[in-house]
Amino acid sequence: MTYEEFKFSIMDRLQAEIKDPKTISIQPVTRNNGCRLDGLIIMEGERNIAPTIYLDPFFEEYQSGKSFSVLYEKILSVYRQNRPENDINIRFFTDYENTKDRIAFKLIHRERNEELLGKIPFIPYLDLAIVFYCLIDFPNEPGCGTILIHNSHLDYWHISLQDLFEDAQKNTPRMLHQSLRDIHDVITELSDKLSSTGTIPKASFVREGNEPSMYILSNTENLYGAGCLLYQGLLARYARQMDSDFYILPSSVHEVILIPASSDKDLPKMSEMVESVNTTALLPEEILSDHAYYYSREQDKILM
Repeated sequence: MTYEEFKFSIMDRLQAEIKDPKTISIQPVTRNNGCRLDGLIIMEGERNIAPTIYLDPFFEEYQSGKSFSVLYEKILSVYRQNRPENDINIRFFTDYENTKDRIAFKLIHRERNEELLGKIPFIPYLDLAIVFYCLIDFPNEPGCGTILIHNSHLDYWHISLQDLFEDAQKNTPRMLHQSLRDIHDVITELSDKLSSTGTIPKASFVREGNEPSMYILSNTENLYGAGCLLYQGLLARYARQMDSDFYILPSSVHEVILIPASSDKDLPKMSEMVESVNTTALLPEEILSDHAYYYSREQDKILM
């Protein structure tokens, strides 16, 4: 079965299984770093919002030997688990006074997103770009959604890029609280969860005497957590606690790793680690950068 046949078969079965009225479509979606995916959107009844389910990874599973029926049921399960039971009131988005308290920022790679940055407001930052989105809570339901801010929104709201940035500076730390955790604690916690489900045996992790401390910096929602690098005074406070400058490894758009510079590793070695993770462990749209950064206490800034 070709990819086009795979998509048609998914659509055909959904049309037969989901009751009318409904609208089912597959739309191309450009994600971070220029990645283009096919998004399945199922709108039931008069709903004005629906989850986007990306079909490309499901087809990759099909090519690897998974049966079509199993993958179809998985897609249907993903939809049912994430289907909103309530509409969202999008009228608040037409008035910036109603929206300004929900504006947040995130970091993306500038060169990899050159096409996208022609359509959205951004601020250059090192070799990255600070971009903006509106964080949306779903009434009476867990989770949240985001709406990327475009240049057309600024024109409609009659606001400037500086207005947007100032509001995002206030809102992002308030809505998405920073989280700094020792990487060994994170690994142990993950091991405990997996062992409780029988996925892997329970394991314990002990830091060797010469092994450098490593900390994962993100936010409590693990949503675009690399943006915590922009929280005012945050890096300076951590540097004082560590009593050291530190390396910053951009492990994804959702988190970074901080390593005290007192370790015996140098910046080129750190960058090799970042590049290795990018090519072996991340989806293309999750990549933030392909090299490490350095935070200087003396200059209170991140250096490339």
